[in-house]
Amino acid sequence: MMIRLLTLAFLLAGSLFAADYEYTLRALAPNTHTYQVEVEVAAQSGEFTLLRLAAWRPGRYYEQDFAAAISQFQVRDAAGANLRWDKVDHHTWRVWHASRPGKIRASYHVYADNMDSGSSYFDKDHYYFNPVNLFMFVPGRYDGDVRLHLPELPADWKLASSLKMAEDGKTLLASSYHELADSPTILAKDMIQISFQDQGATFYLHFHGDVIDRSPETIEAVADMLKAIAREEAAIFGGYPFDEFHFLYRFLPFQLGHGVEHEKSTVISVGASVTDTKEHFVGRLKSLTAHELFHAWNVKRLRPASMWPYDYSKPQYTTLHWFTEGVTDYYTQLVMYRAGLLTEAQFMGILAGTLANLDNNFASSVVSPSMSGYDAWLVRSEYGNPDHGISYYTQGSRLGLLLDLELRNRTENKVNLDVVFRYLWDKYFLQGAGMPEDGVQEACETLTKSSWDEFFDKYVHGTSPVDYTAILEPAGLILNSTQSETPGLRGLGILQSDVISQGILIRKIHPLGDAFVAGIGKNDLILEIDGRSVQGLNADTYVNELKRGKEIRMKVLVNYKDVQEFRVRYEGRYVPLQYTLARGKKLQPAQQQLLDSWMRSAQ
Repeated sequence: MMIRLLTLAFLLAGSLFAADYEYTLRALAPNTHTYQVEVEVAAQSGEFTLLRLAAWRPGRYYEQDFAAAISQFQVRDAAGANLRWDKVDHHTWRVWHASRPGKIRASYHVYADNMDSGSSYFDKDHYYFNPVNLFMFVPGRYDGDVRLHLPELPADWKLASSLKMAEDGKTLLASSYHELADSPTILAKDMIQISFQDQGATFYLHFHGDVIDRSPETIEAVADMLKAIAREEAAIFGGYPFDEFHFLYRFLPFQLGHGVEHEKSTVISVGASVTDTKEHFVGRLKSLTAHELFHAWNVKRLRPASMWPYDYSKPQYTTLHWFTEGVTDYYTQLVMYRAGLLTEAQFMGILAGTLANLDNNFASSVVSPSMSGYDAWLVRSEYGNPDHGISYYTQGSRLGLLLDLELRNRTENKVNLDVVFRYLWDKYFLQGAGMPEDGVQEACETLTKSSWDEFFDKYVHGTSPVDYTAILEPAGLILNSTQSETPGLRGLGILQSDVISQGILIRKIHPLGDAFVAGIGKNDLILEIDGRSVQGLNADTYVNELKRGKEIRMKVLVNYKDVQEFRVRYEGRYVPLQYTLARGKKLQPAQQQLLDSWMRSAQ
């Protein structure tokens, strides 16, 4: 593959122009981790103007309270006179002024000491920022040109961003607040930057941080991996939806695996590793790369109608996160296999792990995929029931597999999930519209000319156990299930526990397990088992040696104060399932055809 080092040429845009928003960004002393922001904007008509900071960011569907980082807010009119202000809510400032004040200029400090992919940070060596959590806007005023001035930017620093730099070398340009908010940016002296072209699109790769292996061979291996993924994903939709795309790879001094999607870029943050070989280096990036790039189609362009357009001021509810995030996760694995980045055994192992993860989680029996997405806005509440915690990523990944194979089963392999995506793309995104809540089901019904009510009622809006055989068998796939013969305390439904000086502290317990049925709960402390102190007793080994039906006496400290004795009958009501998924040994021709079509490259 031909790759090239980046130069400033591709970053330079035309001359400066009049803008609807004029921002200026400076950094205070590095040890303060604080940016100073100024925003100049035309005042609203009437006696006041509202300035607001986003309450959330696309890609993370709960309120993040970015306004907590704001301090030293002040505002002046065009003549430089101070204006009075107060707050309407925790992220909205109301600036009082005369009825025709012209432009107003607000300034404020933003604390920026979070290094994950969706936040902002700076130190003496670089700026990293997500504009959505730095720059205030007038509510509802998202259109219009934007200039972001960087007066202190050193001349020898490099830019990693989908935003273009003006000819002055110190001003970033955006066509709207939406574009600004959607454009994470790194400015730093030390970055490895390369690019390549494929099918009319240019891909820019920016590596920042402690990249242990800087050899051209390793960097080119990442580019090869990315090109293989990009071609597979483009084939599903019929081409790239962008002229250029930027990968901002950040290597951090602690362990992390985090990515955030954007229309023309993505930020992928991982921990730097001194043990990296070329293969390990690429391996740590490939899954996040495949997932975040797929979002360039699914959710950044094809997205729920409730988020079309984005409103950063309030929650935008949808039941479709199982599709936007979870099905993206399913395609992450499928694309990597099709691109030759996973072996068949690895691919099947990941799918089997997803199924086991859900079937071992009590929450999957009480929280539907549609509701886990709709209630994502509550995920940070301290009042949530820990037994109801479940990921719409995992739920949607399983649904992606079920939908894909069921579509093929019903249509003699003529319709699949790739076809559904193209149908939705044409019907909604290309028509400038968001996808309705029932859009996926409608697409399946239209394309297969059959009802999908039962499937969606059971598996999307309900919590019915999945009939794996009915869905997997036509593709010649066999799901084998076993239970651990040595589950230890997990065999009693005690899923997580810590041995402390006083006993065994229960951190997580299965609501259908033997211990819970007997009356023991989370945060209870096991003191004795069958009259023996747990100090020095290997509780896991002790339970493993028991026969089913055996009754165990447990002395337990309950509610931090009451010592009670419980009789726990070891029935193995909950013992974790272990799944393996593989193709059958003797497949019928129809099974072989379906299986081959499913796993074959889309190119």
